[in-house]
Amino acid sequence: MRDAVRHRWGWMGLAGLMCLCLPVAAQPQASTGAGASVQVFSKVSRVVVAVGVTFALEVEVYASPASMEAAASIERAFMGAPYHAEAEGFELIREESTASGFRQDVDQPLVLVRRFMLRLGRAGLHQVPSFRFTVGGRAYATPERQVTGYAVEPGFMEAGKAIMPIVAERGHMAWKQPGFMRVGSAFLIAPDALVTSLHVILDARRVWVTLPGGKRLSVRKAWAVDPERDIALLYVDPKAVARAGLVALSLAPEAGAVTTAAKPDGEDAVAFTYGWPGGTQRSTAGLRYHGMTLQPGETLWMSANPVRPGDSGGPLLDRQGRVLGAVSAGTIGGDRPDVLRQEVCIAVDVRPVLAQKLLMPRPRSLRALMRARGFDTHPHVHALRLTTMLSAGRRHVGYKSTLDQLDAALEDSQDNARLHFLHGVIYQMLGTRHRAADAYRTSLEVFEGNFLSAYMLAQHHLRRKEYREAEDLFRRTIRYAPYTYFATYGLARTLMGRLRYEEAIPLLEVVIAYDPTFAPAYYDLAFSALALGGEPRARQLLFKLENLSPLRARQLDRVLRHPLFQPRVLEELPRASISLLPVAH
Repeated sequence: MRDAVRHRWGWMGLAGLMCLCLPVAAQPQASTGAGASVQVFSKVSRVVVAVGVTFALEVEVYASPASMEAAASIERAFMGAPYHAEAEGFELIREESTASGFRQDVDQPLVLVRRFMLRLGRAGLHQVPSFRFTVGGRAYATPERQVTGYAVEPGFMEAGKAIMPIVAERGHMAWKQPGFMRVGSAFLIAPDALVTSLHVILDARRVWVTLPGGKRLSVRKAWAVDPERDIALLYVDPKAVARAGLVALSLAPEAGAVTTAAKPDGEDAVAFTYGWPGGTQRSTAGLRYHGMTLQPGETLWMSANPVRPGDSGGPLLDRQGRVLGAVSAGTIGGDRPDVLRQEVCIAVDVRPVLAQKLLMPRPRSLRALMRARGFDTHPHVHALRLTTMLSAGRRHVGYKSTLDQLDAALEDSQDNARLHFLHGVIYQMLGTRHRAADAYRTSLEVFEGNFLSAYMLAQHHLRRKEYREAEDLFRRTIRYAPYTYFATYGLARTLMGRLRYEEAIPLLEVVIAYDPTFAPAYYDLAFSALALGGEPRARQLLFKLENLSPLRARQLDRVLRHPLFQPRVLEELPRASISLLPVAH
């Protein structure tokens, strides 16, 4: 079996976080009755839904009937059960149903699927009604799942006009590729100021933005650059802005108190990106987390929005179109069944760099700012340069000296937990895992609330089969909402490594409930069930895996066919009674 969650690293400012869409599924249920073993899975296609938009609730049944009569009974019960979707805010639009054929002489389960298309009519937090049916006197019900409905205000639609693509042509001598381009997003925050991520324009020879009408503006000046927050505040000609009819975005209220997993309620639980991935302006909606931070004294906004190449530097918005922060880090996701899809977006506070603008009588040359004393030796500049270069798959000839400078700088600056995490990310990208682990460990010593470092260090211990240390760190990370499911799966793998399969199974079911396309969790669930004598359940999961990941299905089939590959189980040894006999003298 492979290690917990496969990751693909990419740099979106702070660091390329774990690669991982956000569907939710009902927890699988298993039972034995009426001559059949039945498992039920369900999922909703979205957890954040615009008012008036259709989404799907899909329910699947996998059963192993003992006879054709039992199969017909299960099919009648499941297909004939009504779905009551009349809960407040929902409307059933249509239903789609499918069934696989079942033959008693073939070793395959009966598979039944019902798909209900629902429409959400009101904003706010809603419970998706449960689907219920009864087989052989046993009742089954999918858990009620929450979806958050939102309706954006007119200001949000206007916000897109102030967000534009930005292109930087790199000219740093170490890259040896003067024509290398980096594309990001920028947004107007004042009539003469644009915000973007510093890593987008770092070491650039030329920078330009494209206005909504298609006109390109060269950017040669800046008000301020902030390496620690990965922010650049660029100067833009206010006359060109006025001619384009652009209006600067406003700032949202500041973040609340720091907590581990708190979320805003109702419509305020949704945040939006509005960047230029792939050269096309697109927005995403995701649940928002309150009060997250990676080190004391910093303000961060985190949400479950996917962040794609080209979103860097764009705004994270509320539904009024106000700026929460500038997108700096995030996931590079995909629809691969071997990757857990827990999206994470990190946006940094732009207020400190706006305060610097107030102190500047006029903008300075962007090149002069980047050549100012102390800029090129700033440890965050080293970290930005290295992570950007490594994410692009390039190792320029001077990367070792840059890494040495970062190492030296960190020896003199031990109080920045986030910088130590970035240090670990860099060594992780370079494949030097023990150095990465040391950096994550130092980050946690500085600030124990840096859950990114805790998770990565837990992965390190799991890989080395140091299960006790891994379990402690995964349990710590579960408390932090952005990484809850990553840590849940890591903890399940750790418990499996310690042969504690009974404890691992409910955790794996939680992960499958969250992401019903995550094939490794199904494999591990089948493996754990097999360890506890649940071969019928393992065989049903085999057919589920064949639709998700043929490779995992082949692995599980090999385990089922060959006892040599089946899981080890600790058996309790018989107790021995010891009687104390007198000793002859």
